[in-house]
Amino acid sequence: METVEILAGGEFANAVKSLGLTSAVCTYHYQPQPTHWREEYQVWLLSKEDFDNICAIDNDDWKDDWGWWRHAYGSNLGTVDCAYVINGEKLMAWDGLQRKEWCQDCSDCAGTEKDKNECFHDHQYPDILIYLCDEIGASTERNVCACTIDLARQNNLTLAELFKKYLG
Repeated sequence: METVEILAGGEFANAVKSLGLTSAVCTYHYQPQPTHWREEYQVWLLSKEDFDNICAIDNDDWKDDWGWWRHAYGSNLGTVDCAYVINGEKLMAWDGLQRKEWCQDCSDCAGTEKDKNECFHDHQYPDILIYLCDEIGASTERNVCACTIDLARQNNLTLAELFKKYLG
């Protein structure tokens, strides 16, 4: 059976129940700590048929208590080409535009990666959401979804595996 992973939040389980999405399985659920101003993220695995069914629902017909969901086939950021340490684990990812421009314009460094890390900062982030926001500039559900689906695919992971490993 062909399946599709989606990123969801809020009370998406209400949509699953109301719409009779019998194949839907929540494979990851991130609950932020109460002190964090963060979105709750869930990864759901759906059959292609159930995915097509939710795609066919008009925005006006989507109930307020059904939460939200997003899906993308990838991002427009190209091939990952930089090693990062995120949540203590290595991940191949992208350098953000600001880092690329800053390093190109930097005349204070000899040009080695170590020198550039001292001038700017190294390739480490406490979690995937901080990396996406601070390095890439992606913070909306739509952009987080596109980037994480692309990162998962290019690192041979499922979306749920990516979130478990790099968000916790």
